[in-house]
Amino acid sequence: MPKIIEINVSVEELAARRRRIEQTKRFEVPDRIPVVPAIAHRFLVPVTGVRFRDYYADPETMLRTQLRAQKWLMENIRTDAYSITGPWVGAWTDFQNTFEAGSLGCPITFPDDDIPWVGSGWVETEHDLRTLEAMDFVHDGINARQIAYRNAMIRVAEKYPVRFNGGDIFYPGAQPSLTHTSDGPFGVAGDLMGQTELFIAVKERPDFVVELLRIVTDKLIAYLDFCWEEENLPRPRDFAWTDDLAVSLSEETYRSLVLPAEQRLRFHFDGRLSLHMCGTSDHLLEIFTDDLRIHEFQGFGYQVSLDRVARVMGGRVTLIGNVDPMLVHGGTPEEVRDATRNVIEILGPTRGLIIQDGSNIPPGSPLENINAMTEAAELYGRNYCHAAGGIRTGRDRARVSRTHVVTRKSRAPRIYVRVRRPRRERRHAGPERPLYPRWHRHGARPSAGSPNVSSGPAGRGRGAHGPARRCGALGLPGIRRGRHPLVVRLRSRLVGR
Repeated sequence: MPKIIEINVSVEELAARRRRIEQTKRFEVPDRIPVVPAIAHRFLVPVTGVRFRDYYADPETMLRTQLRAQKWLMENIRTDAYSITGPWVGAWTDFQNTFEAGSLGCPITFPDDDIPWVGSGWVETEHDLRTLEAMDFVHDGINARQIAYRNAMIRVAEKYPVRFNGGDIFYPGAQPSLTHTSDGPFGVAGDLMGQTELFIAVKERPDFVVELLRIVTDKLIAYLDFCWEEENLPRPRDFAWTDDLAVSLSEETYRSLVLPAEQRLRFHFDGRLSLHMCGTSDHLLEIFTDDLRIHEFQGFGYQVSLDRVARVMGGRVTLIGNVDPMLVHGGTPEEVRDATRNVIEILGPTRGLIIQDGSNIPPGSPLENINAMTEAAELYGRNYCHAAGGIRTGRDRARVSRTHVVTRKSRAPRIYVRVRRPRRERRHAGPERPLYPRWHRHGARPSAGSPNVSSGPAGRGRGAHGPARRCGALGLPGIRRGRHPLVVRLRSRLVGR
């Protein structure tokens, strides 16, 4: 019998992790806020000692490397991940973000020591659109290679048995996944045209872009339907996708050009929908929530205002993010714990929070920094869960928006404290500029000029344009961010909204 890949994690621990994640996704109260660092194969493959050149050249090497990488992750990273099968985590045909463009005529480069990259785009004219429309997206290019790799993994599956502590032997290679996710219509269009050319076309040839997005969306849906049949995937059909490139569009442009294609793709599926978008997506949050009706906002960019995402999505969408991955790479464990604590303080009371980076931890990040996220969840993420209250619904969020501070007490779970502004504090620079309310935190007083200032819709910040500087400019008191773990961060307002 082949040597079993033993993973030193007990089945009881896996069950606890799964329960924690599932309770969070149902907006229930887990034992603590879960943590799932986004560690992809650009991080994991080098850990196993395999070169990317060899990883992508042979399906058996790909399968063996994935299993060894997941063993390393499970045993070294403090994560609430509870499975090593399925796309993005276990046995799957891994061609990263190239499989769509690489199946629609774009050249793909496979470096010796890096993940593959998409080459230059080729779609420029109406004739190119017709050529694109005639392509067999399912059985050409990288997708044809995916199908061949999947069949090869199945043939060698019995050579790679896996077992968790106290569990049964199983064979992840017996049912490997094709990449049944998507980089989204606009992202794929950017590969096909070139990103600069696409943004120029958005301005100068919007009708051309709309037609390109229609063709791309047709291709994506046809391929995803093939995946469901080929892999015999369960129904209702869950789906996860991204469209990072679209974050650079204005809300108006996104609505008019991209949203119709996104809605066609999203509403083709009737299960749980997860969207990922890097960057500053604050201006699109209402679209994601109300028009696309997503269930999860996964790995959202560290640049996104936590106050805003809590106000728009809290209690309605599972929030998975958003610690700065570059801080995880280059900071200290204490800085990572502080950043994680900040996310917990603002998003934890809404329930539905899973701590993650925002998004994708760079290779070479210190283990102690990665694990500091879970350490922070252990220290601070239990308080919100053990306080039996929580902001669960839109009605609760509205109550929070009318008040300014929410406190938690173990015997009085849901206490909304209205903070009144004494007359002497009602100084302002204009009739339409409401002031920061008084900060009530166990007798603490506001601290003028504090770098930890809660801002309004302009976002949080510590630089020259951050709220501390604006407070000084207006002659207003700065407000120190509360550090007690049972107090939600002050939701103050600098400008009207």
